[in-house]
Amino acid sequence: MEGVEAALHEVFPQATRRICSQHLYMNCKTAGYSGGAFPKLFWTAADAYNTYVFKKAMTKIRELDKSGVHYLEKVDEQWSRHAFDPLGTGIPCKHGLRVIYDQRLEPTNFVSPYFKGTSYKLTYSDHIHPMPDSSYWPDFALPIIQPPSIKRSAGRPKKQRRRGRFEKKKGKRNSTLKCAKCKQVGHNTRTCKGGATAKQRYSAAPTPSQASQPSQASSSKGRKRKDAAETSTSKAAQKKTKYAQ
Repeated sequence: MEGVEAALHEVFPQATRRICSQHLYMNCKTAGYSGGAFPKLFWTAADAYNTYVFKKAMTKIRELDKSGVHYLEKVDEQWSRHAFDPLGTGIPCKHGLRVIYDQRLEPTNFVSPYFKGTSYKLTYSDHIHPMPDSSYWPDFALPIIQPPSIKRSAGRPKKQRRRGRFEKKKGKRNSTLKCAKCKQVGHNTRTCKGGATAKQRYSAAPTPSQASQPSQASSSKGRKRKDAAETSTSKAAQKKTKYAQ
């Protein structure tokens, strides 16, 4: 990163450098400047549109903790809104738009030409001739850059970014669970211990083994019918032999 910062100062000497206020606030938290009214005063200073509000917030931070003000004053990058250059952005802020509309003027006339379609077309107006392969590349007496000698760690690489120490953890899409068995909220079917509704439903419904096997009453009735049929058949056979004799 030190080489990149030196190159930025060398190539873009007049470019302003800014820092993310959220990252700066997390650094302040890590340094121990997060107690009391510091968070509210910090964001007041970061969102300040003029120097008066910024200095007033910094004065209250100094009264709260002098070391916190010294820590913020050492930051070289711009982090307060009032210090931003209105000509680096090229787009009017909401306060400027309010004045423009009040004067019945056209807001697009106050936007930088870099954001208009004419500049976009000029950027891609020239034709770029592609090279078929690397044999057409020009020769330079420079060393060949090799990939870094880093051994890949075991396991699947992480896709989500690492959250900060004081950042909130990513929540679930739906934190409310509802069991499909007992229709109660707070657990699922795996952790269900069987509520009142589940007990009633499953006590009344037959189990798969009970459904596949006939009941005792039906089996006893079938046995009686079978015995009666056999008795009647034997009696008819006896009568038939008797008349035959």
